[in-house]
Amino acid sequence: MSITLTSLAIDSKNKTNIVPSLVLQIDGYRNVFTIGTLKKYTRVGDVGLYIDGDWTLDGDLTNKVDAKNYISMDGTSNAINQQLQQDKGGATSVTSLQISLIDYNEDITRLISPSVELTDIIGREAFVYLGFADNAFPEDYITLFVGIIDEVTTGANIVLNIANPEQKKRQEIFISVETELTAAINNSVTTIPVLDTSNFVLPVTNILTTYVKIDDEIIRYTGKTSTTLTGCTRAQFDTIAASHDPETSAASWYRLQGTPTDLAQQLMLSGPDEYYKENIVVSNFIRSASGTDTPNALVFCGVDVVTKYGLTVGDYVTTTDATNGANNFSLRTISSITVDIEGSVVVMSGAALVLEVNTSALCSFKSKYNVLPDGLGMGGHQVDTNEFNRVFTLFNSSLPDYDFYITESVNGKEFIDKQLLYPANLFTLPKKGKVSLGFVSPPLAIADLVTLDASNITDPDKIKSTRSIGKYFYNTVVYKYNYDAIETGKALTGYVLIDEDSKTQIPVGTKAIKIESKGFRNTADTDAILSINARRLLAKYKNAAEMF
Repeated sequence: MSITLTSLAIDSKNKTNIVPSLVLQIDGYRNVFTIGTLKKYTRVGDVGLYIDGDWTLDGDLTNKVDAKNYISMDGTSNAINQQLQQDKGGATSVTSLQISLIDYNEDITRLISPSVELTDIIGREAFVYLGFADNAFPEDYITLFVGIIDEVTTGANIVLNIANPEQKKRQEIFISVETELTAAINNSVTTIPVLDTSNFVLPVTNILTTYVKIDDEIIRYTGKTSTTLTGCTRAQFDTIAASHDPETSAASWYRLQGTPTDLAQQLMLSGPDEYYKENIVVSNFIRSASGTDTPNALVFCGVDVVTKYGLTVGDYVTTTDATNGANNFSLRTISSITVDIEGSVVVMSGAALVLEVNTSALCSFKSKYNVLPDGLGMGGHQVDTNEFNRVFTLFNSSLPDYDFYITESVNGKEFIDKQLLYPANLFTLPKKGKVSLGFVSPPLAIADLVTLDASNITDPDKIKSTRSIGKYFYNTVVYKYNYDAIETGKALTGYVLIDEDSKTQIPVGTKAIKIESKGFRNTADTDAILSINARRLLAKYKNAAEMF
């Protein structure tokens, strides 16, 4: 994983005497925590800044007054470990980081006590940054970890356990719903009377189609009232339209369609809340900190909205509380984002905004992938959307268009890792505090392929490689796919590819990697996609891939 450093951070890295700095920021709390004095860039308007006569502010640093030197390295994690299983679809456990805090003046006791400083610290988002003591926060720091505080341990120090957002994938979504008919229906009615529809979801064009299963008939619906399913089309998926008696069970049945990368992002970033971040302070409309005007822009001074909030072009913004009514708007689309040392300039689509400096406006962010009626409720700062989209651009010719039949509740992690990504040679991995994406492929023969040597690794003598027939060795790929709509556990089609050279070179019999895909269907592209992906898997694993 590569990290881009600012020029000041590079200068500090190259010094003989390096003093690292660690910073903890907890969402909604007024102070940040650090292991030493924390520096920031001096800006006009800073509390206590007095200006007289000729003056310039050219990268001057001052102490950050809201930083508390409470982090103790005794009990704080000094490494982040994660086991990745590319041949299983992703990470096997949730990465976590522990931060140990000194309870000076009982400040931390008050912080962790419910309804004192915060409603509750459990479940709060936390951001951990790494930098150098003589650099400015946050501009010259890198985001080391982003996660959820899921455990607090008290003792000599108070230790916060911060879990990677991966844990939010471990939720049940598209919960199976069952109601019953309140009256008999014949084989042609298009409005279905039921006891309660409150947990039945509505369709999303080209992504989610909604059905109900009554006896052996699958019926599509497009709308609902509190006690009816409306806009029905009978006898779907080769079932037979029939009459049904009162009190007959009516169960939810959904169809989910799309590419692996789009569906993964839509499932992670959709959820019960429209906005994943609310009440974010806007500095100015139109005018940047340096005085440059940009039409239709929201300005966030000293804040990198891409790193901190995960904003990307196409996301939506709503603003409130602006003095000028023209600057209050709902769900406008982001057209462009520019980030520099001054902060962020976010240009919005729609009607013209007007100049407003030192505004009282607040804004909220909605992901462009928040389109489903159910999902895992993650935010743009927790999902590496840029990497998901980069992988799609590179490998879209070998990625399938899925078509899932969902008849029971779905575990988010299992579904994303095992059903969306794994059959497409993809896997999730934590990167820069986000859920990111990797692609299973053999080494690529490209000009800028990195060679490991003394210039880019530490302690090379401690690096060991292992080859084994028990792990990362396969000579056969088996796909089971095209599962039946009615007998949903029955695969109707299979595909097998065997590497005979591998079986000759390592004569231990058949070692098959088995992939069951409930979303793969028979299309004109299926055989070509399966062939490409199977050959890539064998190219990586047929000679017992080295493990480090």
